[in-house]
This record gives sequence, structure tokens and C-alpha cells, in this order.
Amino acid sequence: MFIVKLKPESAKTAPYDPVGHEYYDPRKHPTCDVFGEASAALIEGALQRFDFRSDSALCDLGAGRSVLGSWAIRHRPAFGSMDIVDQSETMLAWSEDRCPESAEFYLLDAEQLPALGRKFDLVVASLADPFNTETLWRAVEDSLAAGGQCLFTTPSFHWATTFRDRGPEEMQDAALFELSSGARHYVPSYVYRDDDQVDLVARAGLRVTEIRHATRATLTSCPPKLSHLTPDSPVITLFRIMKA
Repeated sequence: MFIVKLKPESAKTAPYDPVGHEYYDPRKHPTCDVFGEASAALIEGALQRFDFRSDSALCDLGAGRSVLGSWAIRHRPAFGSMDIVDQSETMLAWSEDRCPESAEFYLLDAEQLPALGRKFDLVVASLADPFNTETLWRAVEDSLAAGGQCLFTTPSFHWATTFRDRGPEEMQDAALFELSSGARHYVPSYVYRDDDQVDLVARAGLRVTEIRHATRATLTSCPPKLSHLTPDSPVITLFRIMKA
């Protein structure tokens, strides 16, 4: 059964609500499609090296169509609990059939993660640039167990800056969606240089232990928004982040 456990902080309208119903349609949003594939590949590679235990507390934060849940169904690792969290109900609904039956679903702003009252051994945050803020990283630090880790991906800084500099309607701290209705909708997108991302995480008391990139050459297709990149250009960046 698909259950959404509401929290008071989720009362406000989520930025992704207008996009959620069509976000995963590759014909309407091909860039989102290839970004999602590349992000999932990076995260799944890192999940293979995580030490899952029967008491592991897991969280997919800003989950949308959950990478963690889908991987867990295929590989059946040991774990104690799995929380699937998203601020947008339309985005969260994409995980309904992609997670283990024991997973619990929460409609919650990522920055309010401590409201769940758990200490997580693993937090997965795929394409988490919409909430890549100091408040978010303080929340993650507060919610990770000692020795816990976060697998966090964003579009690469190289792609974000080069693409968003190309059009007068683009913004450096926002992603523009052209919806099937004809409307245009901006959502937050905070993407930083690798060194600046490391510093942002460190200010919250966390440590980046690994950085990996997916390049344009690794993608299954090249949508127009990526056509200006060379094959070796980074497209998606993964940060493995640890709590001491």
C-alpha cells in the first residue's frame, strides 16, 4: 500500500508540483531523462560498496522516482528501515511501485529531515540541486548516524554554467521547464564548483570522501541542452559524504 505520512512543514506548495506529472516523460523532458539515468548509475555503483546490515536505516531524500528503492528491489540488500521523502506529492507518487513493501513514504521538505526523528546510516539524494543549501546540509548532519554517509548528485557545474549562460531566459540558480501546457516554470537549482560544494558540506560538519563524474560520452543519448558539450565533459557529479 502506498502511504503518505503528512508533516506540518509540507503544507506549502512544492516547487516541483507543476512539473511532477510529466517530469519522467522522456519525450517532453529528455534532459531530465538522461540526467536521471546518469545519476542512478553513479549512485548504484556507490551502493554496491555500502555495508548494508539488518538494522540499517536508509533514506531517499527528494526521491521522486526512487533510485534507492528501485535498486533495493533488484538487489534485496539487508536493511532495517527505508524512508522515501519528497516535498512534492506528485513527485513522490512516482515511487509507489518502485520500493520495497516495508518502505515508508513522507511528504516533507528536505530541509526538515530531522522532523522524522531518525538517525540514518545512509541518505541518498539524487539530482538534489533544488535543495542544495546550508540548511539542508545542517539537516543531513543532524539526521545521520555516526559513521553514516550521504550519496548526493547534482548536474555538473560545467554543464550548469555553460548551458545557463547561453540563453536570456536561463538563470544560474534555477532550472527552466517548458511544460506541455505551454507554460514555463522555474525551480531552484543550486550547483557549485566541486571545491565550493566540498566547503558547503564541511561547514555543516560533514566530509566529502569521494567525487565522481558521468561524462557526456557515457550517456545513452544527447538531448539538445547537452549538445554543446564535448564527449569528456562532466554532466553529473556524485559526492560521497561522511559523518565522523
